[in-house]
Amino acid sequence: MDQIIKDLLKKHESDMDGLLKEASASLNKEQLAWVSGYCAGMTEAKRQVAACVNSQGVAQGSSHALAISVAGEGLTVLFASHSGNGKGVAKNVFATVQKRGLKASVHSMGTYKLKDLKHEKNVLFIISTHGEGVPPGSAEELFDFLSSNRAPRLDGLKYSVLALGDKSYVNFCKAGITLDRKLEKLGAKRVFDRVDCDVDFASDAERWMLGALAAFGDLPKDSGSASLPGSVIPSGGLSGGNDYSAKNPFQAMVLAKVKLNGRGSDKETYHIELSLEGSGIRYFPGDSCGLVARNSAGFVGDVLSKLRLPGTQDVVVPAGQLSLAKALEGYELTVLTTDVLKKHNAFAASSALQVVIDDVTKLKEYLYGRDFIDLVREYPVTYTSQDLLSVLRPLPARLYSIASGPSAYDEELHLLVGALRYNAFGRNKEGVASTFWADRIVEEETVPIYIKHNEGFRLPQDGKASIIMIGPGTGVAPFRSFVEERAALGHTGKSWLFFGHQHFITDFLYQTEWQRHLEEGSLTRMNAAFSRDQHEKLYVQHKLIENGDDVYRWIEEGAFIYVCGDMKRMAPDVQDAFVKIAEKQGALAPDQAVEYVKR
Repeated sequence: MDQIIKDLLKKHESDMDGLLKEASASLNKEQLAWVSGYCAGMTEAKRQVAACVNSQGVAQGSSHALAISVAGEGLTVLFASHSGNGKGVAKNVFATVQKRGLKASVHSMGTYKLKDLKHEKNVLFIISTHGEGVPPGSAEELFDFLSSNRAPRLDGLKYSVLALGDKSYVNFCKAGITLDRKLEKLGAKRVFDRVDCDVDFASDAERWMLGALAAFGDLPKDSGSASLPGSVIPSGGLSGGNDYSAKNPFQAMVLAKVKLNGRGSDKETYHIELSLEGSGIRYFPGDSCGLVARNSAGFVGDVLSKLRLPGTQDVVVPAGQLSLAKALEGYELTVLTTDVLKKHNAFAASSALQVVIDDVTKLKEYLYGRDFIDLVREYPVTYTSQDLLSVLRPLPARLYSIASGPSAYDEELHLLVGALRYNAFGRNKEGVASTFWADRIVEEETVPIYIKHNEGFRLPQDGKASIIMIGPGTGVAPFRSFVEERAALGHTGKSWLFFGHQHFITDFLYQTEWQRHLEEGSLTRMNAAFSRDQHEKLYVQHKLIENGDDVYRWIEEGAFIYVCGDMKRMAPDVQDAFVKIAEKQGALAPDQAVEYVKR
């Protein structure tokens, strides 16, 4: 079948309809479905069939559609993923039903044909929540559709929802909760209760998958036609060519640790180089490095002192039996979550704390900047050692954007880390992982890491494509990776970097490297905004608007836009800047400009 598609491409100047009819005569029913599934909906058959074949001539199809679907038949899995977790779960579901010989299809919500939903019979929905309750971009159209007057009745649909999220956010798994309620309102029948997953989601996701599949009952058997293209994920799988993970990290040697800020800076930023020698780890520009950090012994001692508990007492944890002090190094203590407050109040029985928990506004305000010591100080509890652990959640790994181009270094990985230190509620506090790097790690020691792939943050495959990168502070990390990778591979596409920080003299991260890339042509343009070097604060969004003419021209020419940094403050300001640019340069009405940026 691969050869048939190759032959079609060689004849690309001929009439494609005729060629497809000719080729179809030599295909059986399953092969024809396979080809038509990939070509369906393509407006330019010649161009799009070519996109279905990689350099080895292996059919790939859309990077979002994982299998062939006939709406209403078998099991359909729809996923919307921000960083790839949801897609990974969808892949596992597909593999499981394939082993059982059942008919199934898997789609990104962003490419699924919404008109088919009313014909579906059995659907599993997998959706992540981004930040404070925001669904992934690929799910926006589905959410709008289900909320509109065009939404069909779904009385014939059986479904279940898996929601992925992070309990450190107040609106934990809100996207999944919202989707579940929308489906129920439209008449769909929930056959298995929604499962809301924290960052350590693997066991909960498997429980949901097995329970949901059992709840659907008899599903049609698969004829053997559908398969999962290997091109859906990077070669080597989601683990980067190995089995390293938060539970099984690789011990990477620290080759270098350099403080980048000049004397007198209010910031503390480190460039860190790690050796991957012998690991087999492969990563891509845009991926993250997970650090399995531990709480400092000093902070654990402060917690134990506040609770008046002996750190030497043995407790039972998933890894076995440890002293309480050692066990607490692996539990979340510096960040509070809604779940922790609820569990704590089961012991404290405080009506005042319950008022906080029940009021979203008060809850957000309370959680910001407080840690577990603050909580027990304000709402005291006498804990036993084991009860204490039942309230806390395991310490999640911390993710850092990789700051090196994999093709530019041999078995190395670089990070850019800003140490977090602050004073709140009468105490000096610090970030767990950032001060782990800053204070407790020295060169030639090893650190436990793994790779977290991010398929939604990738360089364009076309090396001639233009890119615009906006990365203030440590948000510039992935763009160092982007520029280095394109330089190493000889890509000729234009690149434009917008960087921001406080002061030019002390905080211009990687200044000499950017200057070299500009001289060599691997970076086309750069604009920097230093917010504290003048009376009026100047940020990256101001530089975007200042260069609006050229920014708009680059966008119109097809430039890819990347933003990395503070999601709560910087990202909305940058989004608004692009809307203003579209309004002015494109002569668009405000609502048209918003739609332009959305597209």
